[in-house]
Amino acid sequence: SLPLVVNGTFVRAAGLQSGAVRPEYRGKGLYRDVMEAALRHCDAEGFEAVVLLTDTPDLYRRHGFRVLAQHRFEGPAPTGGRAGPLRRLDIGSEADVTLLGRLLEGRRPVSDHFAPLRQKEMFLFNAALMPDLRLDLMEETNTAIAWQMGDDGGVDILDVVGTRIPSLADILASLRIAPARVTVHFAPDHLGWAGAGVPDENDMVLMLRGSDGLSPAQSFALPPMAEF
Repeated sequence: SLPLVVNGTFVRAAGLQSGAVRPEYRGKGLYRDVMEAALRHCDAEGFEAVVLLTDTPDLYRRHGFRVLAQHRFEGPAPTGGRAGPLRRLDIGSEADVTLLGRLLEGRRPVSDHFAPLRQKEMFLFNAALMPDLRLDLMEETNTAIAWQMGDDGGVDILDVVGTRIPSLADILASLRIAPARVTVHFAPDHLGWAGAGVPDENDMVLMLRGSDGLSPAQSFALPPMAEF
């Protein structure tokens, strides 16, 4: 189950992950059979949409999936934010993982254009795989910021987890950084900042099976911390 917000509306969605056939059994239609069985199950369970990430989109178009073009958002760093107390979170700390889990369970979707409502397991899994990821807690708002410093002096905001989304200016002020540029890897409609949408050139594309009305009406991206 991967509940989503799309165009400001709750969507009961499912995510498909990690399908494969061993090489010696390929060419026999087994993957087609597995996909059809999985999609029948999703339909029977009443899911309004099914999403997946793939580098072979043609394999899934025949099953009714379409590519959703993703964008990252780039621009100058905003100034004038209010700095608050900050604490570095450690993905190796049981207490911090428990705190993150609680925040992820009760979070506000990071965007109304397109965002998961809940994806606690994938956030924690991805965090464990990203050695250069920084996780900081804005203590006044109890909001976790997932971010990275770029080699060019810029900053990448990967996700914001809390019951409310602080402005980007307040986030940067609290992080005590003044980057040369900011890249936000999700639609920044809650950040009080509007970067320029740049098409994502990642080999992995996001695909959705569902009604045409479920396509995001504005530029968006699935946050990297939610990738599955």
